[in-house]
Amino acid sequence: MNLILFFTTTFSSCSLGEKMHFFSPYVLMLFWVHCFTPMVLSINLVDEFALIALKSHITYDSQGILATNWSTKSSYCNWYGISCNAPQQRVSVINLSSMGLEGTIAPQVGNLSFLVSLDLSNNYFHDSLPKDIGSIPATIFNISSLLNISLSNNNLSGSLPKDMRYANPKLKELNLSSNHLSGKIPTGLGQCIQLQVISLAYNDFTGSIPSGIGNLVELQRLSLLNNSLTGTLFLSSISFFLFILSLSLKLSKI
Repeated sequence: MNLILFFTTTFSSCSLGEKMHFFSPYVLMLFWVHCFTPMVLSINLVDEFALIALKSHITYDSQGILATNWSTKSSYCNWYGISCNAPQQRVSVINLSSMGLEGTIAPQVGNLSFLVSLDLSNNYFHDSLPKDIGSIPATIFNISSLLNISLSNNNLSGSLPKDMRYANPKLKELNLSSNHLSGKIPTGLGQCIQLQVISLAYNDFTGSIPSGIGNLVELQRLSLLNNSLTGTLFLSSISFFLFILSLSLKLSKI
């Protein structure tokens, strides 16, 4: 009886301490399941709730895939367009491009702390209400694991977060072309030192190009066409050869 009482008390606190050797492997297995399985499930529920929120923000699904496939009856790792990392079974890739989806991007997507690639391109995502929130949730840019963001060819509007100076320094690709984004290009974009692709073409950006973009030595492609940008950008290559990239920054809209 004393052993049972001790086990119950210790079990509830999930801390066996120095007396762990008193228990059989079976008891220790129960301890592990009781104490750590809920922790893993609660972490994974964060990902599931984020995906359910994304689904709820989609008002039109032309192919009906999300309505039938994104069901809590199966693991979200098996949902269409979702990939998970092997060890933790956390969401690492969202690829819902060219699916004819209409709606807004749920801010809960920013809770996917293992997300590596987000591709919602070639859809009909638009701004949310109230409009001052903007089309692209600022939380997305704070995902430290995120390498690729592709939201091109949508109906996104509003401005990019001004505090992108705190954005993910690991970000390699940012493709927001062919939307209705406006305002100035955040200066913090020049601090995402691993950026290889920046595509902001065919939007309504104004002002000058942040000089910090010229210091991105990994940059391979820069597309800023059809905006209302002004100025001249100096780019420094890996070999520190300085050259001037002449851009027609005041192109008229087609």
